[in-house]
Amino acid sequence: MQLRGKVVVITGASSGIGKACAIEFARAAAIPVLVARRRSALTALAAVLRSQFRVTPYVVAVDLCDPDALNEAFRAQRIAFSRVAILVNNAGIGLGRRMFAESQPDQWDAVLQTNVLGLMRVTRLIAPSMLARSRGHIINIGSIAGREPYARGSVYCASKAAVASFTASLRQELHPHGIRVTTVDPGLVRTPFGRRLMNGDRQAARALYARMRPLTAKDIADVVVFCATRPRHVSVTDVLVLPTDQSTATAIHRRRFLSRPRSHATRPLAR
Repeated sequence: MQLRGKVVVITGASSGIGKACAIEFARAAAIPVLVARRRSALTALAAVLRSQFRVTPYVVAVDLCDPDALNEAFRAQRIAFSRVAILVNNAGIGLGRRMFAESQPDQWDAVLQTNVLGLMRVTRLIAPSMLARSRGHIINIGSIAGREPYARGSVYCASKAAVASFTASLRQELHPHGIRVTTVDPGLVRTPFGRRLMNGDRQAARALYARMRPLTAKDIADVVVFCATRPRHVSVTDVLVLPTDQSTATAIHRRRFLSRPRSHATRPLAR
């Protein structure tokens, strides 16, 4: 599918994967609708997209955890929202790597409100217009954590498992109407999310990526755009994207020397 002139809503567009998706869709001449809480970051990104790719993005500064504010933003931008071709539900937060017994209910609420209910609210606002046109594509950014739960990540893992289940159910509801539904589940990606996942602990965030090469936000954005540009008779429903150095949620190959070429394997033959 050609993206030129298509309206693409991207939540969590102010940084990380969401920002990378906005850039790659703009590169393909789509019209991004940038959704996030930080208006200043969205405005700066919109200026870059206008300058580099000559597109005119929409900026929607709203908290997905506030249903009234979200509904008002939808009404204010009804022209853009009524013709959405692609929705990328990317906004998400983490609780931090801690024992569940040490976590607090307000933290659970924040994670579930953003990762699950926020995603559902945006989908509920946009899906009816897709149904009316019998056309559209919803792409939910999940996580390997939704497939393989791990210790000290119970609430985050539960939120991403909910996204996986919701996506599978939504796909069954919408496929008779010609609407594609995809989930893209990344492994370790180096983004500002890593620090937030570690409760702002820079040292812990660095340790998360130590001696391995994680994915980049652009790696995931490339996959999202690939899914969105398949011919209409092709539906990429479920993608797991891992760094080469990662094989499961917790199995990560920590290399001692990343920068040195591993040429020792050929030396015995040379000798």
